[in-house]
Amino acid sequence: MEKQVFTASYRRGFYLKISCGLLLVLSLSGLGLYLYLNRPFGGNYLLAISELGQLNETLSWAVLVSATVQIVVLALLLYFALLFWTHKVAGPLYRLKMTFLRLAGGDWTPMYQVRKGDQLKEIPGLLNHGLEVVGLIDDEIKSELVVLEGGLQELSGGKGDSEVLTETRSRLIYLLDKHWPM
Repeated sequence: MEKQVFTASYRRGFYLKISCGLLLVLSLSGLGLYLYLNRPFGGNYLLAISELGQLNETLSWAVLVSATVQIVVLALLLYFALLFWTHKVAGPLYRLKMTFLRLAGGDWTPMYQVRKGDQLKEIPGLLNHGLEVVGLIDDEIKSELVVLEGGLQELSGGKGDSEVLTETRSRLIYLLDKHWPM
């Protein structure tokens, strides 16, 4: 089963906002075109026929301007919608990058949580859980190394060299196999 990166409600909301913006642009430009062209011919039939050529030219320009305005406004709407959408994804990815840089520098503090409207909300929780597990492993290794160091100090004291060395070796092998099996 494939896991979706963006929630269904976020996708529906995004599509709804884009659709509403498109309908608003089309409605407003259609209303503007109607208001521009809605002028009476008067009661004279011959005057109306003589104005048809001029009306045809005016109509062509009005439709061209209306289409151009619709395209420009739609392009701006899509630009800002996509900018907003990518911001909701880029923010968590940026914070994830900064967390990895901190980890590479030796700072094992957990990742900050994402903002309220951001996507990819499960990543900080997974990363923080992984950091907790690594921290527990690190603590266990440190405690085992203290025991091993004590065993090696006994070895240097001359008490049962082979037994202490064998026990220390087996504890070290067990510890490494437990956490990094190969």
